[in-house]
Formats: sequence, C-alpha cells, structure tokens
Amino acid sequence: MNIAVLRGGHHSEHDVSIKSGQTIIDALVSNNTVIDVVISKDLKSWNIDNQKLSATEALQLLTKQCDIVVPVLHGPFGEDGTIQGALEAAGLPYIGSGVRASAIAMDKFTTNHMFSSLNEFNIPDFCAINAADPLGSYQNSMESIGFPLVLKPARGGSSFETQFVNTAAEAAEFLKDAKSDFFIAQKAISGMELTCGVVEISGKVTALEVIEIVPPHGSFFDYDAKYTPGASQEIIPARIEKNTANSVKQLSVAAHKYLGCSGITRSDFIVDDQDVVWYLETNTAPGMTATSLVPQELAYANIELADTVQQLCAERLAQ
Repeated sequence: MNIAVLRGGHHSEHDVSIKSGQTIIDALVSNNTVIDVVISKDLKSWNIDNQKLSATEALQLLTKQCDIVVPVLHGPFGEDGTIQGALEAAGLPYIGSGVRASAIAMDKFTTNHMFSSLNEFNIPDFCAINAADPLGSYQNSMESIGFPLVLKPARGGSSFETQFVNTAAEAAEFLKDAKSDFFIAQKAISGMELTCGVVEISGKVTALEVIEIVPPHGSFFDYDAKYTPGASQEIIPARIEKNTANSVKQLSVAAHKYLGCSGITRSDFIVDDQDVVWYLETNTAPGMTATSLVPQELAYANIELADTVQQLCAERLAQ
C-alpha cells in the first residue's frame, strides 16, 4: 500500500506527534511505500519529499500518490475533527475516528456532560471556565464543587496547561497567563491512575490490558512524566483486583462505542480507595512514541503495531 503518515501539526503537541509518527513509519516502511508528511507548527507548511506545500497543494498531491492516510496528529487540528474533515473533503480515506467522534472526544466538557447522563460512568463534578472571565464568574461554581480542583484545557491534550488548585484565587492566577481559552475545572480525585487502550477491527472492539501509572513522587502524569523515558513507572498489568480491571476494560469499550470512535483509542481513569472507577477522558489519537502507553499494551498482548495499522488500512480501503 501507498500510505501517507501525517505528523507534526499544532505547536503544543508538535514534538510528540513527530515522535509518534516516526514510530508508525518505522512499523510500516518494510512492507509499504510510506509518504512522510510533516506539518509545520503554524499549520501553513506541509513538507513532502523536501517540498514545502500549502495544505491545498499537499492534499491534491496525496490524492494522486497515496491509497490511504494515517493521521498521527495530537491535540487541536489533529485530534478535534479538523484534519479528518479536510481529508474527507479531499476524498482521501483515512484510519481512526471520524469528524464527529474526534470533535466530541476532544472537548472534555462535552464528553463529561454526555457521560454524566449514563449510569455506568462515574464522572467527577466539573464546571466550564473561560480563561478571560473574571474570578467572580466562576468562583461560586468552583466552591460548590469543592477543592482541590484540577484545571485542564477543555480542548487540549498531553496534560499541557494542567494545574491543581486549592482556591479560586489560585485558579485565577494560573488562568491569567494561560494560552488556552477554555478550561474545565474538575474535582481532583485521589487514587491510582489507570489507562486502557481499545482496538476496533472488523467491527469488534477489544480492550487491551490495563496499565497502572505511577508518576514521580508529588507529581501527576503530566507532559514530562508521559514523554520522558523513566520519568514515571508504568505497570502492566495494573496491580488491581480482577473485577476492577474488568470494569476499566468495559468502560473503555463503552466510551469508544458511545463516542462513535474507530480504530485505536485510549481511555484514562482513576480508581479511588473505595475501588470506585472514575472516568477522565478518551483519546482518539493516543501517543505512539517509544514511551507511549498503547504500544506497550499491544506488545504485552503480543500484537504487532505494524499488523494492527495495516489491518486498519486494509479494512478501511475495503469499505
């Protein structure tokens, strides 16, 4: 197959995407013709074979050169339905979740609001915040939820601009310098961090093994902990009871299905000291770097990443 791998993109997660994309290229290159497409941080330049093209020029070229596209783009533009819509408009088939599922999953407020109505999901209390609004507009909402709270961009990833706060004043101080516009403030849950990948092939959605994440002492699973080798301890299988592991797997599959996702996703959870499993979010374009979680889960299950991606591509082209 002639497969175009899209990587790079939006500035905040550009470097992660470059590494994730390289992992995919390395997995595919022996049995396919791989077209490496590196998108600049400002999204204006698409680099293909040392040619700097506009998005329109690049998409036109790809319609002639490739059979299918593998987007390996994280965060805004890559994971929020934007690139998916552009590929569909250009008539280019691609793997992974579509426009609607990507847009909903990327928006933490929308996803949490949606899942709050489903009895099977435990969602920590939350409220939405516009970073430009004054303290008085969200102070009461925060205090009604109760501190500590975790602030995170409503449409961001890789734990960029994620901050724990103990007062509304702390939140205001953090938000005044924030680069993101909209945030979700959510009740901070103490407990064990867990994550579970899901793979959908031929209509069958299968949960991978649950990973327990042990961040550096006094920290949480932030950007450095995620992408610095050895910064956090990732234990597979997680040191949890079998029924808890099964719950996490079932919820990961349910989230994938409810959101209408396709291909590979990964959902994150916290289990508290009462063994209550709390849902945090679903990633429709999980990291694929050397330290990323889904590749670890695939390896644990003796599943080759290359085989999985090729199966997804072949299945998409057969539709």
